[in-house]
Amino acid sequence: MTSGQVGTPALLATFTGYQPDSFFPIPAMKVVRSLLAALPFCAAPLVPASEPEDPGFQKIPKAETAPVAPAMARGEIEAGLKSHDRALYIKEGWIRDPYITLGPDDFYYLTGTTISEGDPREKSDPYNVGLGDESAVGSTVRLWKSKDLVDWDYLGVIFDIRKDSAFPKAPGKYVWAPEIHWIPEMKRWALLHCPAQKSNIALSAGAEPKGPWTHPMGKEFVRHHDPSI
Repeated sequence: MTSGQVGTPALLATFTGYQPDSFFPIPAMKVVRSLLAALPFCAAPLVPASEPEDPGFQKIPKAETAPVAPAMARGEIEAGLKSHDRALYIKEGWIRDPYITLGPDDFYYLTGTTISEGDPREKSDPYNVGLGDESAVGSTVRLWKSKDLVDWDYLGVIFDIRKDSAFPKAPGKYVWAPEIHWIPEMKRWALLHCPAQKSNIALSAGAEPKGPWTHPMGKEFVRHHDPSI
């Protein structure tokens, strides 16, 4: 686990109510362990289907629309960052598989499984089921930047599988669980994502987390699920 990642117990505390006795150490990112768990992730319950030939088959329910709640006020976020005793809702809109890392410029960078830029469901679907034809999961990697973990500037789409993938002719449909990692020896960013069918690992051209992207492993990286560095 790198310093930009959050331990699983922190996520479980939000998703299941489980309260671990301790968290994995995060030397450079201690303040983020409660923070990432607060980014919206709320899967609707799965409804077992009547499929006698496949007892384990489950239907994918449709997500119900609802207003998206605003982010917490600055004072509430700052208090939570000091106390480390609560989940914090830092940015309006849902992000699944949230990931924050500290860059070489001492700014925090946030990404995760997101909806496509401009999709109206970002304002009306806070519970995105994320599977099947009803999924709102997008085909891009979007990025936000913050100096204090409170105010976030949107940097836009930094990777689009339709043009940046190692599989340009058949890039796949969704981008799940993207991460970016600063590689100090190369002074470049590494970006990776799943699902395994068309996963990518890519390197930025320079010190900014953006394209053009190159693929050091090419198509050999395919079938790597939930990759990380």
